[in-house]
Amino acid sequence: MPISKEFTKRVFSCIQEKLVMLGFEKRKPEILTVPLSADVMGWVGLNKAIGHGENLEINVVMGVRHQGIESLLSDLLQEPFNTFSPPTLAGNIGYLSPGNRYVPFLFSSSRDVALIADELCNEVKTYGLDFARKVTDLSALVEAMQVARFGMSEQIGYRVPVGYLLLGESDKAIWFINQKIDEIGSRTDPAALRYKNFAERITEHIVKTN
Repeated sequence: MPISKEFTKRVFSCIQEKLVMLGFEKRKPEILTVPLSADVMGWVGLNKAIGHGENLEINVVMGVRHQGIESLLSDLLQEPFNTFSPPTLAGNIGYLSPGNRYVPFLFSSSRDVALIADELCNEVKTYGLDFARKVTDLSALVEAMQVARFGMSEQIGYRVPVGYLLLGESDKAIWFINQKIDEIGSRTDPAALRYKNFAERITEHIVKTN
């Protein structure tokens, strides 16, 4: 029997209530955040997977959002600034645990929803928040974005040079951008053109501010 909307709502409500007890604030049904510093918030995404029959699979994405990086990036891209999404760096909670592998959480009417939600929140508390606190420092975050196996390459390509810029390391920002431009080569697809436009804008910004 397919998972009902009522069951899905009950699962999300249970998870949200438990995460709020850990200090998180609900921003959307699938997104919660918790302040870690003046510029950084811990970020949890609850992604619902489909096609699992009687099981509702929740892919928990955990990471951080650095407001300074996201604000400057929005300006450079000339795109609207969202106060809580997307995360600056995030990945499946399993990659932050000692197992270092994808971990889903399966909910069904035959299992105790609260018990599974407790397991989920314990992973967030034990591994997710521990990771988030370690990358609250901007230097640590910029480094993590380049070594974390779960970072999305497209997103990281924008955020690493902006991080370097905020650190006052313009030379490293330019070096990183040039590496990405070399990878793009002669591509003219929308993603390539968007990055090339970003590269021009951040280079102009560096020239003007140095």
